[in-house]
This record gives sequence, C-alpha cells and structure tokens, in this order.
Amino acid sequence: MFQDICDEFEYVSGDSPSFHLASRDKETVLLKAHEYGVPQARERIFLVGINNKFAAKFSYPKRTHGSKEKI
Repeated sequence: MFQDICDEFEYVSGDSPSFHLASRDKETVLLKAHEYGVPQARERIFLVGINNKFAAKFSYPKRTHGSKEKI
C-alpha cells in the first residue's frame, strides 16, 4: 500500500502540478518520537512532496536519541 500511495502522489495528470517525494525509503520517512527525545512511543510517516518546478531539496532530521546505528 505504501508504494501505491507514493506512486499516486507522484502521478502526473494533464495540467496539474507535478511533484516528487523527498524520499520513498520507508525507514527514512518513518519518524519515531522516542528517537527525537519525546517520551512517547508514537510513529508517524512523513511524506514530503516537492513541486517539480522548484529546485528545492529537503533532508529529514537526524535522530537525536536511541541507537546511533540508524543515523
């Protein structure tokens, strides 16, 4: 289902603006609150879309807590 959502987001249709995702990597877009110092066990997926007419770049934040292996 994740791949379908990503594909739909980047789908180009007629005159609609086209977008690309900053990342399609599941481990990159899944942010876990406890890895950023929040005392909660929340997980959220953040899909960041960038309009293709802009040369913008986005970097997901580095983890600040927990295992350093994932940084």
